[in-house]
Amino acid sequence: CCPEDKCLNVVCYPDKNRCNCDIMCVEDIHILFDYLLKNGYKINTDVTKIMQKSDVKIKNLICYISK
Repeated sequence: CCPEDKCLNVVCYPDKNRCNCDIMCVEDIHILFDYLLKNGYKINTDVTKIMQKSDVKIKNLICYISK
């Protein structure tokens, strides 16, 4: 990414034919979670809770995902 503050981390739709825009919206997080679970990833709610309670905060943390 460029060194400017205008850069964003984005997630694109797994199925590009589904939408005119390749970038997913927050309302479609269920599509991302479904894709990740079907492809062997795990959403670890215990680690997510520990990270949310930690003094070291991760901005906009949704959940911890591992493979």
